[in-house]
Amino acid sequence: MLGPDETPWVTTAEEAARSPELALLSAMAHGGDEHAAALVDALPSALLKLPREMLPGFLAMLYKALAPALRRQLERLMTTTFADVDLPPFIQKIIDVGLVRGKAEGRAIGRAEDILALLEIRGVAAPASVRTQVMACTDLPTLDHWFRRAAKLKSAAAVVRSRPKP
Repeated sequence: MLGPDETPWVTTAEEAARSPELALLSAMAHGGDEHAAALVDALPSALLKLPREMLPGFLAMLYKALAPALRRQLERLMTTTFADVDLPPFIQKIIDVGLVRGKAEGRAIGRAEDILALLEIRGVAAPASVRTQVMACTDLPTLDHWFRRAAKLKSAAAVVRSRPKP
């Protein structure tokens, strides 16, 4: 019987290019391991060797076999290396949702950094607990509220003390 214990880890582009089918099998067998990022990194070399018409099916199988962190890694791969491949609709929808989520997360991180920079420019010390709270926040209305407060309040703790009214 062939299982994960009998399946080698294909973690380099060279190995994957030499044996694309084994690289796919390796990723599916070990893809539940959140620490198997090298498996996904090696996949482009394998997938590019396979017939283009087979890619959507292989990508769908891989996606289902991977742990969540590796799925996000595969999503990035599918939007770059394989952007011209017609993906199965469920995968395309997942990618689209992920891109929207990623943009929102990026805006939140940027706004949080703006708050801390504004406090610094104004000479308001921000203790580590406030920095952690600001950087952990993903709610844009809250971050906008805190940004306005950071422009006028003299204490970083006071900035994060309140939330916007609904």
